Amino acid sequence: MEEPLMHHMLRDRRLFLVWGAVATICTPLAVSEDMWQQFKFDARHSGNVPDRSVSVPLGLVGAVPLTDAIFTAPVIADGHVYVVDGAGVAFCIDTETLRVVWKRPTRGGPANCNNVSSPAITGRFLHFGTMAGSYYVLDRATGDVVREIRCGEPICSTPVVGDGRVYFATLGARIHALKPDGTVCWTWDFVREELGFKGNRWNGADWVKHKGKRVDASDQFCCSRDIALAGKTLIIPAGQWVLWLDDAGSRAELRAKYCWARRDTQRVTTFGLSVGPDGAVYRQVHHLDNIGEVELLRVRAGKVEAKSVPGTLTSSRLPGSLAFSSVSIRGEAVYRCRPEEGFGLCRHELVGDDEGGDRGSGRVQPLGGYPSISSPILLRQNAVYGGLDGRLYVMPLEGRGKPWSFKTAFGKAITAPVAVVDGRIFFGCEDGYLYVLGPDGQAPLPTKELGLTKIRTPLRTRYTDPKYDWFTSFGNWSNTNTALDQSFGPPFRIKWIRRYQGTVKHFSTCGGGRLYTHTAEGQIIAVEQETGRLLWRRYFPGVHICYTSPLYYQGRLFVPQAGF
Repeated sequence: MEEPLMHHMLRDRRLFLVWGAVATICTPLAVSEDMWQQFKFDARHSGNVPDRSVSVPLGLVGAVPLTDAIFTAPVIADGHVYVVDGAGVAFCIDTETLRVVWKRPTRGGPANCNNVSSPAITGRFLHFGTMAGSYYVLDRATGDVVREIRCGEPICSTPVVGDGRVYFATLGARIHALKPDGTVCWTWDFVREELGFKGNRWNGADWVKHKGKRVDASDQFCCSRDIALAGKTLIIPAGQWVLWLDDAGSRAELRAKYCWARRDTQRVTTFGLSVGPDGAVYRQVHHLDNIGEVELLRVRAGKVEAKSVPGTLTSSRLPGSLAFSSVSIRGEAVYRCRPEEGFGLCRHELVGDDEGGDRGSGRVQPLGGYPSISSPILLRQNAVYGGLDGRLYVMPLEGRGKPWSFKTAFGKAITAPVAVVDGRIFFGCEDGYLYVLGPDGQAPLPTKELGLTKIRTPLRTRYTDPKYDWFTSFGNWSNTNTALDQSFGPPFRIKWIRRYQGTVKHFSTCGGGRLYTHTAEGQIIAVEQETGRLLWRRYFPGVHICYTSPLYYQGRLFVPQAGF
């Protein structure tokens, strides 16, 4: 019998890991002007909302403090905004008064952190998953728990809503179809159905027993990014695969699957998925180092046809950085954010049958704005997205006109998409505040920091003395990759997992109860060593494929980066 991953994560304290065209024409459901039902507005995650607009400049209507950093997108209905913070606490807030109507903590304790599953609304219910392995259905009016589904492993993907059903995926690539009240219609397990593995997917010994050898790239299965829905077809990132899974009523049917056409390799993963109105799937794929592209995928007669979106191909030998969020789509244009100076928001033209890729740079238009790991929302005339500098950007879609931005209180990153209702913009920030901007906004910025950089869960072992710090990527000043004996050995189990929007090619360093990671794109990220909870994130522009590791020394961090 498979033992849930969360059982190990909550019990074991010995080791941490850093994790970093459908045939149907998709007709969007009618959504009232005062509603924003799900992540990026629709189940396709197109980000395209041409019937809504904002008039800049905007002012601050208010900022509501939550209990932790916010990595999720808000949803709005019936005069209330709903948001889930990093600690897994769900909030219902009145959109006019910004008064908290109710809040609902979720189970899991300190391990329930870094929550990235954005909530979704269907009827009177609110749906979302947690990193502690529970999927919740709440009554929107009261915050009461209607149903809790214990999944035994984290949920990183946001639920999608369509045609009277709600769908979600666990990190272990188990797919669930639900009725609005949380009643399970069917489940489908990628690991069992496609990999033929019936043991504990989180146990290496079970895999060795199954294969007769260690796992390799062909055994990847994690679904750490968001799924999408086009009609009755789910598009799912699972390991190296993109899956097209049809809802056949009482069961699921796999229509197609695809790895990568450019190279004969299974060492790939997906950083973002969106679906166009014609069912074409847009995938940000990553191979090794800085190698990747945005692919345009269509299913025809059961086979997947692939081509590259012009100007998105990156590698270790080409300029340009990877993107870490889903693109947004309007007509023949793809809008994309990435953590690269001068290319915070770009417009890519899709014209004819040109394969694009490295030959498509002439069809790329940088629109400005600061580097970002979020997805843009496309309004009537503007794109709206959050930057790694803590500013919200409103950018003219055609590149003509003056960009506008709003500076949040403490300069912390905005890493999830916004929601736009009645000319107001709602968004969460990693400073722990939910911000509301509007044409009538005159509120002052918050002045109270919420103490999110403080360690909430200290190390719980007897090896907390500084002499046990892994202060350099190579273990000690002699770079011998050795450490003082800490009395541990195999079998190892996963202690915590978190989603990173960056690539890493070195060991993280540890000191003072914190773990530090430097991404190749220029982010420096500090988390609690005990739980993986984000403490802070800093981004420095001008970095391209930087594979250096931070050095921790007496409470200070030294980072060789881009020649500095």
